Amino acid sequence: MKDILLFIGAIIFSIALMFAFIELPRWIDALLHENVGFPGFDQGAGEDAAYKSDVFIRALHLRWIGYGSLFLVIVFIIMGFITRKSSWALAGAFVIFLPVFGQFALSMFFLSGLGILRTGWLPFIESGFPVLDLGMVIYVPYWVMMWFFELFNWYAYDFTCWLFMSVGAFLFVWGVFVWLQSRFGGTGMAKSRIYKISRHPQYLGWIIWSYGLMLFSITENNMKKSWGIGTSFPWLIMTMIIIAICMLEELSMKDKYGEDYDEYRSKTPFLFPVPKWLKSIIKVPVKLVTRNRFPQNRKQVAGVTLLYTIILMAVSLIWVDFGYNHSTASTALNNPGTVIDSITLEIQNTHERRVLSRHFGKLGKLGNDAVDPLLNYLADKDPVKREFAANQLGRIKDTVAVWPLIRALNDDNWRVRNSSANALAEIGDKRAANPIFEIAKASSVQARPQYFGLLGRFKVEKAWPYLVEGLNNPEWYNKNSALQALVDIDAERALPYVFETLSDSNYRDIDAERALPYVFETLSDSNYRLRRKAVFLILELKPPEAIEPLQKVLDDEDFETRFYARRAIEFIKEKTKS
Repeated sequence: MKDILLFIGAIIFSIALMFAFIELPRWIDALLHENVGFPGFDQGAGEDAAYKSDVFIRALHLRWIGYGSLFLVIVFIIMGFITRKSSWALAGAFVIFLPVFGQFALSMFFLSGLGILRTGWLPFIESGFPVLDLGMVIYVPYWVMMWFFELFNWYAYDFTCWLFMSVGAFLFVWGVFVWLQSRFGGTGMAKSRIYKISRHPQYLGWIIWSYGLMLFSITENNMKKSWGIGTSFPWLIMTMIIIAICMLEELSMKDKYGEDYDEYRSKTPFLFPVPKWLKSIIKVPVKLVTRNRFPQNRKQVAGVTLLYTIILMAVSLIWVDFGYNHSTASTALNNPGTVIDSITLEIQNTHERRVLSRHFGKLGKLGNDAVDPLLNYLADKDPVKREFAANQLGRIKDTVAVWPLIRALNDDNWRVRNSSANALAEIGDKRAANPIFEIAKASSVQARPQYFGLLGRFKVEKAWPYLVEGLNNPEWYNKNSALQALVDIDAERALPYVFETLSDSNYRDIDAERALPYVFETLSDSNYRLRRKAVFLILELKPPEAIEPLQKVLDDEDFETRFYARRAIEFIKEKTKS
């Protein structure tokens, strides 16, 4: 009866803990959005959005908070090692991993809602180096499993994530149960059942469970900017700290149980069983640092942990994208066919969107040598491959791709059509102007907006009536696209439409002084999107006469309007003083 109660207690404790880690972040995120204002734009959507992001971060001193938080976390972890208080180091490890939960904040701005936790990652995000990708090696088990399932034409992403989380939860529950048995049974050190195959089953369960959670964050917001914020490095650091804590606890267990623990440790795997040949390889860093089978003091624990971490980070460099890869370019110049064949084989062996994107990016870096295989992929039956092929053809800008891309504008997949349109805009060949106009004219009113940007880019004057008609589109972004095209074709002729519609991105081609009276008037508009745009235009221009109109929106119901109005007043006053 006692064992049954302990088992139920272990299950309740584990379920409550893991349920809290899944549902609590969502609840907190919803609570924050209901009661606290956050920007609602995608900070990766262009220069304007990037500028607004920087203003937000500076205004709330988030950069100082982020750097200070990271410093305190590091101090906490170091103090945990120095004082042998593993709970301090464990708390530091959790805080490093905590921003991963911000990946589940379903908002466009990366610091919105629970995403504010990512403040602690700002030093990594702003470093100019892909630090958050230095844990890419941890994806190897996931990639291997996905490769295996794809052999059976099964995209098992969700299954794989839940499998890791389920196995981790099971091991955690089992470990807690056996530990409780030993604690309340008076048997002293736990070394039965699961403790025969792992010296640290609870930590192992947490590591595997959190790995599954981390995998979920890969595509949780794949349409949002947060998709680009890697989580592999924080998970790696957290896991290495936990492993260090395991080694610290073993020092305490050795002091407490002496030879009894030595005997147990010599027979039982550290985290999980591995073949002897693999174990001998894994143990090499330990022997290099300690000249022994196990660390004997805190200094050796720190040295072993640091060495393992450096090795894993170094291996991760294989997958880090540093931009143009000079070694690849050199190889391509000497033997481009070999490189293309290798990349083509990689493309054939995967159907995962993120991996395909990386492989097509490699093709794009090869330049004109990759045009022919990319044109072949533009006709592939897989729409994802057609989409990425169009992207890279636009990157290469070879005019040979113009007509194939024009034909791709009629593709039945909207992503392929958009990528083809953007590629043609990047190439900028005027031969595309008339075909694009004919396709746009023949399209339905609903489908036509996707061509507005191209019509403006190529200054297709005969498209003017269709673009004016597009200003009545119910979707604000389609309306904005039509307006931008009108400005690109003839800014002066488009001026009345700009004043009527007010889109901040279109004022760059128009005399700002003439526009300001209309901007001030728009601050009283009932449409909060227009009020936002008016405030941001003032934020950019910083005219002294704007302070009085801005005073009227300091208590606006829309967060972005009132927040950036306050910042605009501050900047205008600073500009006036200087």
